[in-house]
Amino acid sequence: IGQSVFSDPSDASARLCKKCVERKIAEQPTHCSVCEEALAAGQPYYRSPDEKVCLCAGCLEAVKAAKERRPKACSGCRSLFTLESPIFTSPSDAKLFLCKQCAEAKNADLGANCAECNKPFVEGQKVYESRERGGKSICEKCARLEATKSAMSRRPQRCSECKSKFSPNSQIFGS
Repeated sequence: IGQSVFSDPSDASARLCKKCVERKIAEQPTHCSVCEEALAAGQPYYRSPDEKVCLCAGCLEAVKAAKERRPKACSGCRSLFTLESPIFTSPSDAKLFLCKQCAEAKNADLGANCAECNKPFVEGQKVYESRERGGKSICEKCARLEATKSAMSRRPQRCSECKSKFSPNSQIFGS
């Protein structure tokens, strides 16, 4: 009788005694786990189910937005991604999202070496498909060289009027 009853800030339907409210206040996190900004007394926050992560309202909104942008399924096998699933992206195709199994299978198809210079591919290296080599995998340096050669081959070689040969350093004006 005469005991104060308090609302629980994290659960509006819960009612707490003074001792439990004081304990909850003492247990309230002091900083956001993501942005590390200080949490003011009474500032709303979100605590993960395992209670290891505490987010301020701003970081919680950012996490929600990131989850909404997260692809739902693998572009290869169409299996659904879980929150724990690693998602592999392609440096050459921003709309390609693969599960681990499909990414490993795709990487196995690449071959171990560049089809042009024969240097081994390393993890995380950008790999390109060569038009000149029938779609085989080439490294970024060789892809640039291939693109330059392709551009040079489209360059006019001779004068349309007198048929004299242009030097490789000639500037081409007009289309």
